[in-house]
Amino acid sequence: MDELTKKFAEFLASEYGVSGPHSFGKLGEVARNGWRAQYVRECAEDVLDDMSYLESTRLAAVLAAVFDAKDDRAKLAGYAALGKMIADLAAAKADEAGDHFVGEAWYHNFFHERRAEEARY
Repeated sequence: MDELTKKFAEFLASEYGVSGPHSFGKLGEVARNGWRAQYVRECAEDVLDDMSYLESTRLAAVLAAVFDAKDDRAKLAGYAALGKMIADLAAAKADEAGDHFVGEAWYHNFFHERRAEEARY
C-alpha cells in the first residue's frame, strides 16, 4: 500500500471512524464534506488538472459567460456557475478518490490491523 493511501486511510479512520468501504459509503454530509476539503487541500493540483482536461469545454463556456456578461447580474450568475462547477468537480473527485483509497486500504488489511493495534492499547 502506498504512502498516500495510508495517509488518507488513517485520516478517514481517525477523523470519521471509517473502518472500510461500507462505513465510508455511510458517511454523513458533514463528514463527507470534511473529507472532500482534506482531499482538495492535499490534491488541489490533480483536481485542477482534471477540471482543465476533462471539463475544458464546459469550463470555457462558463468562463465565456462571465467575461461576455452584459451586466452585473449576468456576471454574478456566471461566477456562481463557475463556483458550483468547481465545487461539484472537487466533490466528485474526492468521492472517487475516497472510494479508491478506502478500497485499497481494505484490500491491504489496513483497517483490521489498525483496530488490532488500538485494542492492544
